[in-house]
Amino acid sequence: MRRGRRIGLGLLACRAAAEPHPIVAAADPVDGRLALTAANSGQTIVVPVATMIEVRLEPVSISVRTLPESSDPHALPRLSACGACDAVKVATFRAVGDGEISATRPQGDAEARLIVTIRVAG
Repeated sequence: MRRGRRIGLGLLACRAAAEPHPIVAAADPVDGRLALTAANSGQTIVVPVATMIEVRLEPVSISVRTLPESSDPHALPRLSACGACDAVKVATFRAVGDGEISATRPQGDAEARLIVTIRVAG
């Protein structure tokens, strides 16, 4: 397994371990902002430095997601986060360096994990 590669439970466990994360070269963010959802889980997104990334996670059935978090608060600081227990979770990050944004939700005895890898271009 390559260094830095993470395999989460639930959503990502369905992927083949040898399959690399697809790279999505984000088109120029609109006004320096990029919007992500649960549909971006497992992707690697390339953005310009200082891009504002908003992650919006809708509730799934009766499962409650955690607020999105950064793997490295210095490289990918979370600037804001909101969402009541059973509501939509929204968090905003600034891409200063490479990192991952993750959130979890219970799924039976396991948990479904959302992971989006952010790479800063340049």
